[in-house]
Amino acid sequence: AKRKIRAQSNDTNSLSALIIDSSLDWIRRIEDATIKVGFDCEAATNHEDAITKMKLKNYDVIIQELKLDLYNGSMEEGFDILTWLERHSNKAKVVIFTAYGWVSEEERAFKNYDFVYDFLPKSDADAFDNLRNSLVKLMKQIHEETETNIEVNSL
Repeated sequence: AKRKIRAQSNDTNSLSALIIDSSLDWIRRIEDATIKVGFDCEAATNHEDAITKMKLKNYDVIIQELKLDLYNGSMEEGFDILTWLERHSNKAKVVIFTAYGWVSEEERAFKNYDFVYDFLPKSDADAFDNLRNSLVKLMKQIHEETETNIEVNSL
């Protein structure tokens, strides 16, 4: 059975999130955590699908794995998505949720991409609590920025 990889929260003011991971099991688990926080979710299992979706919609948050295993045994590099986002001035904040959480990768992400909000290893015992906490903080930040922009635009 093919799994639907689009889900919505019940909150009409919810923000949108794109989950990029090659594992449908991880997508399901990340979706569950993300929806509970209040995001509407869509998912992509490879770069081509992710970029197609990002061309059609401006997501508030991207939750991405750094390495995507492809069906042919090769890997796609998650930094390619970050570079694409940088070039296309998408305003999305990125949470990297990865099984490849090396310090060098984390330093590279924060140093080179100012829109990376958090870098969370999947291997932590509290990985999903950490993800939910990060998304709650990020949601508050986005709402505060939106309110500030509305106030400035109305002056």
